[in-house]
Amino acid sequence: MRRSVMIRDQGDRIVVETDDAGTQVLDGKGVVLATHGTDRHAEMVAEREAAGWRLAEDGDIRPPTAEHAPLPHDGPAGPAGEVDTGPSS
Repeated sequence: MRRSVMIRDQGDRIVVETDDAGTQVLDGKGVVLATHGTDRHAEMVAEREAAGWRLAEDGDIRPPTAEHAPLPHDGPAGPAGEVDTGPSS
């Protein structure tokens, strides 16, 4: 998921989020201002920048549904070329 946080001088804040479902623009309270079923992240950020908003944060984040999911492998990596299939029985 990509998230861009944008601010204006008056302290206003909006968030542009894009995931597999498309792009959403949310106000500072989390109210959806715009929804697009495709990736229009760059376009939404550019439109806001043209209207006086500036980027405060921008990058990829872990989706909320995966925040508490364990990582696939929590042990140390084995030697190069070796595949760790977990504990032996």
